[in-house]
Amino acid sequence: MLKLKAETNKEKEEAILLLNLRFACLISKSANLMHCINVQAKITELDKYLKGVPAPSKHFDTYFCQFTGDLCKQFSLRVNAQGEIKVARKTHQKHLANVVALEVTPKQKELAHV
Repeated sequence: MLKLKAETNKEKEEAILLLNLRFACLISKSANLMHCINVQAKITELDKYLKGVPAPSKHFDTYFCQFTGDLCKQFSLRVNAQGEIKVARKTHQKHLANVVALEVTPKQKELAHV
């Protein structure tokens, strides 16, 4: 979860970077946020910051490093073990899961196992 009450300088800097990334996601019209130029620019800024510090704050590490954390209701952020940063629309993922679940009928499942 995005922490707005930063206590250390490191948390303040991370909060600014995360807010900027969140706003880039909010204004993006791209279905895949990773294809949006503005989002890519903010991810690059966050990546540069993460590579420039020995370790992120404990809060950032707990919520985003190797975990999928919330930027806000609509967007999630994950930094994997290799340092790759991914953002995604949460509602889009849930919607796709529901569509897939609704489209597969018992007959289709039966035919798939034949």
